[in-house]
Amino acid sequence: MDDLYIKISQLCDEANIKKMCKDACVSRGALSDLKIGRTKSLSSSTLQKIAAYFNISVDYFLGVNNEPKKEDGVKTPSSENKFSPSLQK
Repeated sequence: MDDLYIKISQLCDEANIKKMCKDACVSRGALSDLKIGRTKSLSSSTLQKIAAYFNISVDYFLGVNNEPKKEDGVKTPSSENKFSPSLQK
């Protein structure tokens, strides 16, 4: 069983994977493929949906962080200033 699948299953009990997939709009087939080893990864959009569902960083799934840390105050492109201060008037 793939490490990524193990991390996801630890976040939600095996019985709740179905609910998580439905609520987060994630394909159960993608997780089944991951579980049985047919695929070794998920798309970035799928990982983002799962991370958003659990309110954690995608870094946890990528192995950057070993613990699923809660996301607080995440900057989005719309919340960041896209222009240099010198260009604003």
